[in-house]
Amino acid sequence: MRKPVSSNTPWTDAELADAVDAYVFLLRAQASGLAFRRDAAASALLDEGLPGRNHASLRYRFRNISAVVQELGGPLVLGYSPAQQVGAGVRARIRAMLLANVHFNELVAADRLSAIGKLAAGATSISRADALAALAKLRRQIDEVEREFTDISGIGHNNPPEPMAPVDERRTAFETARNDIATLETELAKPVVDQQIIARHSEGLLKFGIRMTTWVGQRTTKFVDAFLVALAPAAVIKVTGLMPQVIEALSTVAKSIGH
Repeated sequence: MRKPVSSNTPWTDAELADAVDAYVFLLRAQASGLAFRRDAAASALLDEGLPGRNHASLRYRFRNISAVVQELGGPLVLGYSPAQQVGAGVRARIRAMLLANVHFNELVAADRLSAIGKLAAGATSISRADALAALAKLRRQIDEVEREFTDISGIGHNNPPEPMAPVDERRTAFETARNDIATLETELAKPVVDQQIIARHSEGLLKFGIRMTTWVGQRTTKFVDAFLVALAPAAVIKVTGLMPQVIEALSTVAKSIGH
C-alpha cells in the first residue's frame, strides 16, 4: 500500500531522475508514433519508481520537466503543458539530468530537423513481415536479459540496496511481455487486425519498458557502486539496450498497420 509523503517534502535526486527518465521514455514513444495512455504510464512509474508520490504530484512534476524541456528547445510530452513555477534548485537539477540524457539530446536534434514529424506520419512503408521480424528480435533480447536479470538479488538486509524486486514478480513481468508479443504476432498474421487488441498489448509492452527503466534507474542513481559494479553491470547494460528495441518494435508494428 502506497504511503504518500507530504506534498511539501522535497524531491530527492533519485526521484527526479526517475521522473526525467520516464518523461524522456514517453517522448521517445510519442516520437515513434505510438499510442499510449498517459495515466497508465504514470501509474507504472508511481508503482515502480515513486511509491511515495501520487498522480497529482507526478503530473505537476512532469509539467515542471516540460517547462525545462521547452527552455532547451525540446519536444514536449503531449498533455503536460509547461508549469513554470519550478524552484531554482529543482530547475537546475532537472536541466542537468536532461542535458546528460543521450536520448533526450537525440530527440532535440531530430525535432529541429523535423524528423520526428516524418516518423509520426509513418512516411516509411513497412510490411507485416518487417513488423514480425522486429517482434521476434525483441523477444530474443527479452529472453537474453531475463537470463541474467531475474537472478539478481539485493546485497542483503544490512547492506543496501534492497532486492530490485521479488524474483517471482520479475519473472511474471518477462512472461507477460512475451505474451504481449505473441498476441501482437497473432494479430499481425490476420488479414484484418483488431486495433483495440494491438493498442492494449502495445501498451503492455510500453509498461514493461517503463518498469524495466525504473527497476534499473533506481539502482543507477542510488546504488551505482554497490549494485552495478559489485553485482551485475552486464545485465544493466543489456536492460538499457532493451529500451530502444521496445520502441523500435512497437513503432514498426504501428506503421505496418497504417498508424
